[in-house]
Amino acid sequence: MPTYQKLTSTLAILSVTCATYADDTADLAGNWRELRLETPAALIETYYNISTGETRRSSDSQDYAQSGELLVDTYYSSDFATEASSLSIDATGNISGGAAAQILDYNRGRLLAKDDGESLSDASPAYVNLAKDIITNSTADSNSQELSIVLRQPASLSLSELNGKWGLGNAYIGSAMQETYYNQSTDNQRHSDISDYAREGERLVDLHRIEDFESNWGTLTINDGSFSGLFSGSISVNGVRPVIAPGDDTSPMTMNINAAKDVIVHVKTEAGEYVELIIISKLPSSLNLAELSGNWRYTSLFIPIEMTESYYNSQTGNNRTGDINDYAGSTGLSEELVDIYYTDEFSTKQGNIHIDSSGNASGAINGSFSIANTENSLLFNDSGDLAPLYINASKNFAYNFSQDTNGVNISLLTKISSDTPETFEESVDLRLVQVDGEAVFTLNGSNDLKIVSSQTLGTAASTWTELSDSEGSSIITRSDAAATSEFYSVTPRTEAE
Repeated sequence: MPTYQKLTSTLAILSVTCATYADDTADLAGNWRELRLETPAALIETYYNISTGETRRSSDSQDYAQSGELLVDTYYSSDFATEASSLSIDATGNISGGAAAQILDYNRGRLLAKDDGESLSDASPAYVNLAKDIITNSTADSNSQELSIVLRQPASLSLSELNGKWGLGNAYIGSAMQETYYNQSTDNQRHSDISDYAREGERLVDLHRIEDFESNWGTLTINDGSFSGLFSGSISVNGVRPVIAPGDDTSPMTMNINAAKDVIVHVKTEAGEYVELIIISKLPSSLNLAELSGNWRYTSLFIPIEMTESYYNSQTGNNRTGDINDYAGSTGLSEELVDIYYTDEFSTKQGNIHIDSSGNASGAINGSFSIANTENSLLFNDSGDLAPLYINASKNFAYNFSQDTNGVNISLLTKISSDTPETFEESVDLRLVQVDGEAVFTLNGSNDLKIVSSQTLGTAASTWTELSDSEGSSIITRSDAAATSEFYSVTPRTEAE
């Protein structure tokens, strides 16, 4: 059954869920470390019209150089970067340490916070695990996207507490790109980084990657200050943070660990070369599928790899495509590079997952979990494709790094309840928060559901209109005027949609 709610301008916070699931911001009070991976959201192309002298920019992969135009530059919409910072949360939900922020809503493991000076539409829901020592979040706009893992710091940490078998996954993302320019008059080639552009008389003929993408997946055994397995080296403790020194002459890395001392996270940036995210979790001594049963939140970030270049021969009128290992003119014919685009898109996702006692998952992802008994880790079967996941010893956080020819995907699963919702209302968890004249809906299962509104409480489908920004969203912002005196319904999407 759909859930209906009429809203008025006097609302503060509305909930259509069971009150027993309400959370208390005081449970989050303490010191935390935020580890953030940031990437661009698009590749921008610059075209120059040799007749008019005008420039035009586009990030649409369906676009290309028009008549009279030259493709003279490509660049990312924002930088590849990482950031590690400390923050504190007090009992009333005030966040300090980086940008000051305030928790607006915290319910069923979903937290909504807003930075000072930030529009409510820029806020996004984050997810808190059962132990309340891990918060996960992903956000995106037209220019950038990011994935965050926030760890509550332990009160203390000893070397012996790190002993045991750990699962490690990482994403090494090459950010360095090189552009090749060709001057037909001088027959010279020039190579430069992605921040440059074609000079007078030059043509952009190629864009290729210098640093590649790489994902690693394996286990480490830590014992009294040393580790072996996927990598080997030594480990020590600096205050409440582990320090890992690989045996390959890589500089020691001061990492971050959660209060339960079973998840370690590290981010790293080499400007103009690569960014890296590393997650290491202590594996449970035993694991059965029934322990997964409950409500989980899903967070992911995707970075595309494969690029396509389009070439045009003005003499023959023929088009040709190639990859980044090709270039304009490689066939010996006169060609112009007219378009460069990723074959897939930068993207982030969030959603709700229900896992039953047999490991069957539904919601933001659909499939079934099984156990890789040799490591007490997980496998997820989605239409025949098996994805490995490591789960922490507390069994409330799991993660996956996957890579194919299309790109790298990072998936985080955060357990927020051992109980599965019993009603549609609990599953949807539609809430409204009103702050500073703005109103925002939050809901679960946004990949499968939509919010529609109507001025009257009729049953005819024609009277209900979907909110324009509800597709693929778990947060939908409305102005106070639009949210006043309307009826809202949450309904499943059809396959056609």
